[in-house]
Amino acid sequence: MSLCPPFAVWVESEVVPFRVKHPNWARFDGKDAGSSLEECGRFLYKGKTWVVHSDTRIDLVLLAHKAIKSGHLQEPFDMVPTRSGARYCLELNENIRPSNGPKYFYVYCTEKIR
Repeated sequence: MSLCPPFAVWVESEVVPFRVKHPNWARFDGKDAGSSLEECGRFLYKGKTWVVHSDTRIDLVLLAHKAIKSGHLQEPFDMVPTRSGARYCLELNENIRPSNGPKYFYVYCTEKIR
């Protein structure tokens, strides 16, 4: 089993350099629309490994990171069951989540709910 970095370390070591390399991309896959199950990263949060899908918006990942680093919010995510109930996904905490529209944040736990 390989070790994944904590969320903040993942953002600083992978997401920030990715953003510098692709400043005009809204999503990790560079597309403007559509869904993707392609994995673009993994991190640890609350003792679990989380997979980030490439249709996740980069600015939302950076927003969660900024909330942690500024001390505004230590827990930027809510862990909720997926629609199927088989796994958990992360959603942005209501204090930083955009108020309307799609969530644009697609992060899933690698473990099934017991």
